[in-house]
Amino acid sequence: MIIVDASIFIKRFRDEDGSEQARNLFAKNIADGRAMAAPSILLYESLSAALHYEQSFVMVATLIAGLREGGFQLLEPDMGELAKTQEIATQLSPAAIQRSTTAFTTPWQSIAPQHW
Repeated sequence: MIIVDASIFIKRFRDEDGSEQARNLFAKNIADGRAMAAPSILLYESLSAALHYEQSFVMVATLIAGLREGGFQLLEPDMGELAKTQEIATQLSPAAIQRSTTAFTTPWQSIAPQHW
């Protein structure tokens, strides 16, 4: 299965670097019967781009509908996937790094000498 990022999908209705390759990617994979999917947020990211570039929401919906006819799927995450996503995001985010040095390390450093 090929997972499509919204930035690639948006190139289907925007003429920019890589647009022709993106269009060909979709056409070839549909013609070859390869499964393609994207996280459901692709719809909202694409609508946001359409609004920004003064394109029609109906055009975006029509492009997605055409892809769906070729087997394209918009996938919703389940609760387990959302929990794992949150775990990864909070472990790697700058805020998590900041919390790990201030909220955990600093209090430990302040009380640790009392235990030595």
